Amino acid sequence: MYEVRKYGEAVENFSRFLRLPVAKNTDVYNYANYGLAYAAFRNNSFRMSADYFERFLAVEGSSLDEKIRHDVIARLGDSYLSMRNYDRANQYYDQLINSKTSNQDYALFQRGVIFGLQGDHQTKLKILQSVLKQFPSSNYADDAAFEIPYTYFTTGDYDRAIDGLQRMIEKYPRSSYVPRALMTIGLVQYNKDESEAAKATFKSVVEKYSKTNEAQQAMRFIENIYLDQGDATSYIHYAIGTNVGNLSPTEQDNMAFQAAQSLFAKQQYAASVEAINAYFDKFPKPKQEKYARYIRGVSSYRTGHPKEALHDLNIILNDWTSKYTENTLLTVAALYLDLKEYNEAIVHLKKLELNSEYKKNYGYAISNLMICYFELGDMEQMAKYAKLIKDYDGASQEEIARAHLYSGRVYLQQKNIVSALKELNLAALKSQKAVGAEARYRVGQLQYDNKEYDKAIETAFEVINSKEENTYWEAKSFLLLADSYARKGNALQAKSTLESVIENYEEKDDDIIPSAKERLQKLNKK
Repeated sequence: MYEVRKYGEAVENFSRFLRLPVAKNTDVYNYANYGLAYAAFRNNSFRMSADYFERFLAVEGSSLDEKIRHDVIARLGDSYLSMRNYDRANQYYDQLINSKTSNQDYALFQRGVIFGLQGDHQTKLKILQSVLKQFPSSNYADDAAFEIPYTYFTTGDYDRAIDGLQRMIEKYPRSSYVPRALMTIGLVQYNKDESEAAKATFKSVVEKYSKTNEAQQAMRFIENIYLDQGDATSYIHYAIGTNVGNLSPTEQDNMAFQAAQSLFAKQQYAASVEAINAYFDKFPKPKQEKYARYIRGVSSYRTGHPKEALHDLNIILNDWTSKYTENTLLTVAALYLDLKEYNEAIVHLKKLELNSEYKKNYGYAISNLMICYFELGDMEQMAKYAKLIKDYDGASQEEIARAHLYSGRVYLQQKNIVSALKELNLAALKSQKAVGAEARYRVGQLQYDNKEYDKAIETAFEVINSKEENTYWEAKSFLLLADSYARKGNALQAKSTLESVIENYEEKDDDIIPSAKERLQKLNKK
C-alpha cells in the first residue's frame, strides 16, 4: 500500500503488524516502525510520524546506515516543524548541520524557514543567503533564491523583491519556482496599479505554465484587470484562446455583465453604458437583461441622456414582476423632476406611493408629489401631501421641514403672513440644510418687507454663518443684507456687499449675479 501511495491504508497495515505478538521476533520489526513513520508523514499525521521515527532511531542507534539515519533526522525535524514545535525541529536540524551531513543544506534552509515563521525575517534572510553561498550547487539553491526575494515581497520591499525574483528566474529557468516567481512579480505590478505590465506578466504564466496552479491564479487576475477596465469582450476572447480559461456561454455572459456592473458600482457611468452596449451586442438575449437595462438606463440618466435612459427604464416598468421596478420608478421620477416635466413625474411618483416596499421610497414619493403639485399650481393636492408628510411616522426631519417650507410658500402666495411665518420658522427649526437656509431667508425677506431691517440683517447672517454649505441661499442672503443696508442709509456697505457677491459667487447660470449687478447699478445712480 505504501508503494502505491495509499498511505492511510499503509498506516493501518503497519500498525496491525506491530501489534502482532510474534512481530518483535522478526527481522523487519523495527523497519515496520520506519515504514509506519513514513506512511504517517506522507498522510500528514505528523505526531504519529515523529513518534515512530524516534522509536526507529532508538532501536537501531549507531548501527543504522548513515544516509537513512540522516534522512530520518530530517523527517523528524519536518514533523515537528509541521506541528509548529520549532524548538524540537531545530534540535534535529542542528544535528545535521553540526555533523556536516550530506543533507545539511536542507537543514540549514529549514532553519531559515523557521525564523521566518517566527517573524525574524532578517535572520531568515541571512541564513538563506548562507545556503546560496555555502552550497551553490545544492538542490535547494533555487528554493533559497526564491524565498529571499519572496520575503522582501511579504515585508513590502517590492523593488528588491522584483529584482531578486527576476535574477532567480534568469539563474534557475527550469526551477518549479519560476511560475510562482512570475506570479509574485505580477502581484507587485498589480498592487502598484501597473495594470498592463501585470497583465503581460500573468499572461506569460498562463502561456508557459498552463498546467500549474499558478496559471489558474493568473487567469483570475487577468480577468480582474480586464473587468476593471470594463473590457469583458477582450477577456472572453483571450480566455477562449487558452488551455486554462475555457468559458461556457453562461460564464461568458456572466463575465461580460460583471464588467459593466463593476463600472456602474464605481459610478463610471459613461463606461458603464459602453460596457452594456457591448454586452447586448455579444448576447442579443442576455441572461441579465433587466439588470443590464437598469444599469444602462441609470447610467444614461447620469450622463445627461434622458431619452436613451427612458428607453431602457420603460422596458423594465412594463414588467411589474421585475425586482428592479421600484428603483426604476425612483430613477424615472427623478429624471422627469430634473426635466421639470411634473405631470410625467406625478404618474411615476403615484405608482411609487402605492407600491413602494421601503419607507424611504414612500417618503421620497409623497415629498416630491407635494413639490410637483406646488409647481403645477394645484395647491389643494399640494396641501394634502404636505399634511401626509407631516403626519407620516417614517418621514425624515428633512422631509418634514420641506413640507413646512412649501406650506409657508403657499401662505406667502395667499398673503397670509402670520401662517407663512409659522410654517417657515418650523422649517428652519427642523433643517440645517438647504431647506432650512431657504426658510430662514424667506423669514428675513418678510422682516425686510415689514421694514424690520435690523432683524432682516440678523436673519441674513444666520444663513451666511451656517455651518452647512448652502451657496445659493447664502448668496440670496447677501443680497438681502445689501438691501437692508441700503434701506438703513448705509449705501457704502450695501455697494461693498454687492461687489463682493459679483466678484466671488462662482455659479454663473442662476439669478444671483444679474440681481447683484442690477442693485449695484441702481445704487450708483443715486
